[in-house]
Formats: sequence, structure tokens, C-alpha cells
Amino acid sequence: MEKQVPKELGQLIDAVKSAAREQGFSQKVLAERSGISESQVSRLFTGGSVSMEAVLRVAVELDGGLGGIIDRLRMPAGGQTDPKPKEARAADADLLSAVHEGGAMFHKVLNTGKLTTIAETARRVFQADACALFLLTNTSRSQLVLAASSSERCPADYNKDKILLVQSREGRGLTSHIVKAWIEGTEPLGVRNWSAQDLERDSHSSRDYQEFLSEGKAYSRLHIPLLQPDDRLLGVISVLNKTGPGGGVSSEYQFDENDRKIATALGACVSNIIHAHLRVNVYRDMVNEIQLDHDPNRYLEHFMEKVAGLVQADRGDIAIFGKDLTLRATVGEMTSNTIPTGQALPQKSFMRATWKSDKKFKMSADVSKEPDYHESDPRTKSALAIRLELNQRPIGVLNVESFRENAFSDADRELLIHFGEYCATAMQILGEEPALAEAVESVLENREFDETLREILRKLNEIYSIDGGIIYIADDDHQELVCKACVGYDDAQEKEALNFKFAYSEQSAATRVHESARPFFTPDVKMDNHVSKRGVEFFGIKGALIGVPLQVSGRVLGVLMAWRIHGTEPTKAHLYRLQVFAKLAAWTIELWRSKESKEKLQIEYKVADALPLQIFRKDVEGRFIFGNKAFCETLKRPWSEIQGKTDSAFYPDELAEKYRKDDLSVMSTKEVLDRRELNRPLAEEQPVEVRVLKVPIFDGNRVSGVQVIFWNLDQRG
Repeated sequence: MEKQVPKELGQLIDAVKSAAREQGFSQKVLAERSGISESQVSRLFTGGSVSMEAVLRVAVELDGGLGGIIDRLRMPAGGQTDPKPKEARAADADLLSAVHEGGAMFHKVLNTGKLTTIAETARRVFQADACALFLLTNTSRSQLVLAASSSERCPADYNKDKILLVQSREGRGLTSHIVKAWIEGTEPLGVRNWSAQDLERDSHSSRDYQEFLSEGKAYSRLHIPLLQPDDRLLGVISVLNKTGPGGGVSSEYQFDENDRKIATALGACVSNIIHAHLRVNVYRDMVNEIQLDHDPNRYLEHFMEKVAGLVQADRGDIAIFGKDLTLRATVGEMTSNTIPTGQALPQKSFMRATWKSDKKFKMSADVSKEPDYHESDPRTKSALAIRLELNQRPIGVLNVESFRENAFSDADRELLIHFGEYCATAMQILGEEPALAEAVESVLENREFDETLREILRKLNEIYSIDGGIIYIADDDHQELVCKACVGYDDAQEKEALNFKFAYSEQSAATRVHESARPFFTPDVKMDNHVSKRGVEFFGIKGALIGVPLQVSGRVLGVLMAWRIHGTEPTKAHLYRLQVFAKLAAWTIELWRSKESKEKLQIEYKVADALPLQIFRKDVEGRFIFGNKAFCETLKRPWSEIQGKTDSAFYPDELAEKYRKDDLSVMSTKEVLDRRELNRPLAEEQPVEVRVLKVPIFDGNRVSGVQVIFWNLDQRG
């Protein structure tokens, strides 16, 4: 829905049309220069419905810009007759000056992220003693936060972040009262001009001394509602005390009808600014939280809070698909019917219906008419759910609900779809390192050989959504590549696939990778002569195919091939991303082939050295018995200077004591420790935040030490 030009700005449209005709601009040229559609320009010239943003964009592209339009209203061109008296023309010019100020505000706020500009501009435009900007803060719309302020008497942003309850009680404040009245519909949603007499009579006004006002008292006041494009309330601008000559305040100086018109125009500008500012802030916060908070569940909770606030929902949920569609985060009040996080969604639910729908979303103006709705809160009247997708593969559902009927608009739907795309990408980023660490752990845990290879392929699917894959091992005795693990098929198909093999002499993508020891990619298996038709038909491969060699010390021990079944189409970019998985698979094969335990341990250490994670082991006394290359680089010491020493040689006393306590806990409980913590070797000045996995090492049934994997969270790109 477009925010329409307030009726008070009709003069602006007339001035813009007149200037455009005089300067000889065609509608097509104006559309190209202003960046809006020709249909919008056409509606501007024919009197149709058009947004204020479109009017302003056209105005600033004319010769002289918006300032020229203002001058045109102040002093009509020579030889022209203006039916309006001089005072009326001056009022129109003042109105457009306010709009011009609004345009400058827009750029400054979005460039700096600071809302103080709004309060300062409004105080200047209205020649007022003070101005405050309040925004609704939570999904229940029960609180206002002071986002910015400007006062003659106090510094900028005085009392910033002060909270007001939205209430209508005697003596508790006029701003709280008017906002509550707007929300409940008992007061028309428009600018309210309070005279000195109005303020004296109204029982809601606070009688306390107001330290931010020049004389501690309000003599006149404007309340300007800030609205979303669909007229839902975002907040309010409170303008206090019209000043007279010399800046004095008294009951003699009052806001007039022209001020009300200016307030309507400025309010529309500020509404656009706040709406854009909130969206930009959510984008910024989402990016920052990927950098700062690497817990996917906590990220989803913060994401839900921000998105629910943007669309003014009363509650919301987000579910991610793993083995089932499982609830991962909830915002809003909990009731006895609210599904706990970690639990699968009911088969009969609005979110599951969205997951199965042909469309990407479901929107209901009245949930009581929805046969699939699960009632999480009896107050819910309307709902909007969108399917989260990553590379066209569904990964979850985002759901918001309101206690009002027909609360969500098409604009809300598009906003959620847009933010849902960011959320899906963030979930992939947040899942990469933990999934990779789990794959490393599966190699070092000495699981069954075949299961370890399958786990590597599963993690490849989990991180990159490439859901078809196979690992061949090279059998030099029989001169063939033999399938040892595959994913993407049911048990019967997988059992049959484990008998699949290629002779070294056969022409196929897998044998080409094995022979050349180089990666392979084709965008279409049907168009590439190197691809075996037998393999394509057996595995049902369509589209792109990717393959990487599994190498240890220059020897190719096997091949990893991957393709799309229902997930993401592999691309050339995945050739680099598959290298870590290829190393894991290669060392797994080498580990399996080794016969002696000493040789096996040496290979485990080589696996660890090949990976971009810090890995080390300590004995029961806390002495280092192994540290991989990345760990030695972190301590800035060669292994020869680390071996046999304890944490106290490399870390401050308080950290060394903490690490020792954690080691003892892991060894005594025999449980895995998984946490975020600070790591600062003595060689470093600043601590860094790391994610740590500690597991006990067993020698038979006896615990013989701990193994630790950690990675730096502060270096994430």
C-alpha cells in the first residue's frame, strides 16, 4: 500500500506539474531521472493516486530542485496572477519548507543511524521550546521509548531511552494517553493541537515541573502520529511550547492551523524515515549478531523479536526442519497451549500447512476460520506464516500472530519473505562451523568406517544443502573405484548402491578425478562426454555434478562426488568448499587402512594438522600430549616448546585455573563440554571469543585425558 500525499500538499503537486511543463520535461524523462515508474509520473500529472515519495523525487529532479518549488510559491513568476493572498502563499511555502527539511532528515538519519536529527529539525520547523520522539517498543504495544529529544534548556537526547507506559490515567502524562486513544480508536488518528486551555482542562496532563522546558511548564503542544504504510501506529512526535520573539514562551504563543498542516506533512516524512530506519536496523542487527552470537537458537530468538516488532505482531514462532519441523524460537506470552521449543509442530497447524502449501506463504484475517490452526494463544485473531527457503529448498517456517483481526497486509508479507531470506542465509552461516566440528569429531572418535564416511556426506548436505553424494575408495588390487558410502536414498537403494563400482579403465567423472587428481565440475551431466551414462542412470543424476579427489601425501585414496536430488545445485564455488570434507574423508580412509595402533594415532594427528581448527590433547595431569599446527600457531610456539607443559605456562593464572577445572569436570562426568568462552594466551594482548568442544579420551574403560577442539568466533567473515 502506498502512503498517499496528505491533502494539505495539493499545492505542492500543482507547483511540480507547472514547473515540469515550463521546463519541457516529458513524463518519460522525469521517470528516468527520478527513478520511479512512468505510471506513477502519469498519475501525478492526471490527478491519480500517487505516493508522497514519488512527488518529492520528481520535485528534486526539476531545475532548482525542491527549493525552486518553494521559491515559486513564495513569489509567483512575473506576469502571472496568483489568486491566493500573500499570507496564504507564505503558508504554502512554509509547508513545503517543512517537507524539504524532511527530505534532508531522511538522508541524514539513514546515513548516521541517529534519530536526534528528527527532534532537532521538528523543533526548528515549529520554532518550539522542546521536541521529543517516542516509538512503540514491543509487540504488545504497551510501552513507548524516548528515541530522541531536543530542548532549548537540556542537552540533545536528554532522558534518552526513558520508558513510558501506554496508559490513560489522570496525571500520568498526555503522550501516553493520546497514544492509547489512537491505538484503541477512541481518538481520530491525526495531528492533535493542544492549546493552553486544553492543557489546563485535560486531567491526563502531568502537573509536575518539566525540567526540559524553559519555564518548566507546557503552554501549547502538538502530538504528531507516526504511521506505517498501512496506518498502524509507529510512535509519536511531541512538540512543546511555541516560542515568541526572542525565544520566550507563554500562553500567548500558540500553534495554529498552519502549524497543524505542517505537522501533517512533516509527520508523513518522518513516518517514512522511521519505517526505513527500523528496517535498516533489523538488517544491521542481523549481520552484527552473526558476528557476535554464534548460537543458532539465540540468533533465532533475537530475529523473531525484531521481525515481530516490525509488523507489530503480538506473538510469533519459527520452526526449522531437521528430522521433522521443530519449533526453535517463540516470542510473546506463553500459555498452556504454546508449543515448547525443541518439540515437533502438530500435524494440524497453520505453520505445517504453510510448509506443505504450494505457495510460499499463508495469511489469515481470521484464524477461527482456519481448519489447520493450532491455538497457541486464545487471543489470536489473525496470522501470517512464510516458508523459509535456502537456494529454493525449504528449511523452515516463520509465523507471526496478532490479537487483532485482519492485522497483516501484503506489505507485511513481502517484508517477512525478504527478512526470511536473510534468516535462512544466516542459519547456513551459523551452522557451518558446528557441523564441521561434529564431522571432525566423528573422525577422531574412531567410529565405524562406513558410518564416518556417511556422516561426512550428511554434514555436507546439512551445511550446503547438496543432498546427493557418494564416496568411492580406490582399490588398487582390483583396479576399481568402489562405493563405500552414499546419501540421498532410502535403505534399499543405499544397499544396492554399495555394490556400485567403476573399473579404473572405464570412462566416468569419478575415474577422471581419480586419474587426474584434479576436481571436476559439469553444469549438465547429459551434455558432458566424460560422465558415465551408467552412473547417471543408476543414481538418477540430473543437472550439475561435482567431484573432488581424496588425497593424502599426494596419493589419491578415493573420490567424493556430489549432486542435487531435491536440494541445492552444486556450482564451481563448491569445489573450494568441499576441500575440507575431502581431507576428512581421505584421512578417514587412511586411518581405516592402518593396522597398527601407533600408526593409527599418527594418522589421527595428521588429520588434525590438516584442518582449520585448533585441536589438542592433554593427559589426566593436564600436560599437553598433542597439539595440531593451528593450536601451535595460536600459542606462537613450536610443538617442542609446548609438549609436556600445562595451561599455566601459556595462559594467565585465572584462565589456566578455569581450564583445569573444566578438564577435571569432563574427565569425572565423562560428558562433552560445549560452550563459548574467552581465550587469551600470554602472547596476546586482547582476549578473543571461541567456541570450545571438550571430550574425554578413553584407554579401554579408563579415562586417560581430554581432547579439545576450538575455533575463533571473532574472525568470522
